[in-house]
Amino acid sequence: MKNIFILMVSLFLCCCDREGPEPSDEGKIIGTWENGFESSINLDGSFIDSIRPCRNIPFVIFRSDSSLFYQLRKSGGPQLCLPDTTFAANGSWERLRNEKYRFFLKNNTLGEPDTIIEPVRIYFTSEADIMKIQFEPVVDNGIDKPFYFETTFFRKNE
Repeated sequence: MKNIFILMVSLFLCCCDREGPEPSDEGKIIGTWENGFESSINLDGSFIDSIRPCRNIPFVIFRSDSSLFYQLRKSGGPQLCLPDTTFAANGSWERLRNEKYRFFLKNNTLGEPDTIIEPVRIYFTSEADIMKIQFEPVVDNGIDKPFYFETTFFRKNE
């Protein structure tokens, strides 16, 4: 009887999640995000380079009703980014699970077809004021080491 009790306690302890549940990112995406920059990162995690102000830097609003607005920025002079009215799209978004989202862009001003974007990973700083979107790795082209793009956005305080 004592052995059965020890066995049951051991099984219970082995099955328990010692770390607790993973913190949820639900709702963190809602808001206005802008002034991002794009980084190229080797698959081993080493940094390659970063591109900043205005070179196709998007401005995006994620709303609580799952709609979104996306617009590129353009340079209006040194250190000045302005909305680029040649590309703007409305759409929707959905949260699939922690760090996994899908975006649907439609009705953009260039008349291009609807676009579905499903990044590899979207994650937030603990304060949820920085959002990073990681895209699929660029495959080995025989010249460069395989790498991926990561775009960083900053929450606009309104």
